Amino acid sequence: MQWINNRFLRHTFFWLAYLLVMGFVGGRYDLKFGRAYAQEALELPLRMALVYAVLARTPILGKGNWWRWLAEMAMLLTLATFAGRLLMYQVIHPLFYKNDYTFTFWNEYRFVLTFLDLALTLFLVLSLRFARQYMDFASQKQQLLLEKTTAELHALRNQTNPHFLFNTLTNIYALARKNAPETPEVVLRLSNILRYILYECNTPTIPIRHELHIVEQYIALEKIRFGNRLVVTSDVNITDPSAVIPPLLLLPLFENAFKHGAGESRFNIELDWELKEQPGALFFRISNSCEPHTNSKSHEEPGIGLNNLRRQLELLFPTNHQLTIEETRDRYTLSLKLHTSTSNHV
Repeated sequence: MQWINNRFLRHTFFWLAYLLVMGFVGGRYDLKFGRAYAQEALELPLRMALVYAVLARTPILGKGNWWRWLAEMAMLLTLATFAGRLLMYQVIHPLFYKNDYTFTFWNEYRFVLTFLDLALTLFLVLSLRFARQYMDFASQKQQLLLEKTTAELHALRNQTNPHFLFNTLTNIYALARKNAPETPEVVLRLSNILRYILYECNTPTIPIRHELHIVEQYIALEKIRFGNRLVVTSDVNITDPSAVIPPLLLLPLFENAFKHGAGESRFNIELDWELKEQPGALFFRISNSCEPHTNSKSHEEPGIGLNNLRRQLELLFPTNHQLTIEETRDRYTLSLKLHTSTSNHV
């Protein structure tokens, strides 16, 4: 509601509510509500003067000289107490209570009660002020954290894109040097992938079907490169292809498999992958054959693409993902499990 953000309306509402509540509380004592509300109305300007005098000197949480502020507040509260006793002696008592009791201006007990009464009002207002400041600070901190996370994600994706482009251009260069007839088709598929990266990956999430489409484009590109040596099998079981995931979530995993598995193999290459919905989770697995009897340092020390993906998962799903890698003598398997709160949003 916009009126809550209007300072004048917000303060007016507070003082009206204060007057109504305190008048009702005072009227319950002798059931003379009219007199109680009149007394509260006469005392209200003094309370407001005290409150705004203190608020004008109140530092922001975490800043300023708080000891000096406490001393100033104590002084203002003491002066307001004397002013309150004088108001009671000169105005309120003659108007409403002269037939009930004899008023004595200097009464230590009454001075303490007036001091505590004004201090209670001040405590209520300062509690609201500090609570509001704390909420504003928490909101600002959350916003800064979100902006930092978003900036880091963009930086990681911007780093991944050139990395992918470099690897693919290296493959095109190798085909071009052989005058391979497949070169134009490779360039076309690369163009489709780059169009996807440039124009569709700037949003926080994309439909799964879009990521799967670009994965198919990438696999087709690699099939042209490796020919009959490459055998790919897949198993996709997604009930809702419009469910969304962060962009470039799956593509780096395929790139990693081809670069460190197929790209280093002299023999036939087998790659199988699956994407399935599980209860409360999305499961992805990719497994590729690799050169036997080799020291797979390339997997032990992942490249830019896989490292960036890991960092993105830490930012997007800090406690809701599991990324595991299994290596055998001639096979490399990577599994990713994302725990989801709903069936159509990751």
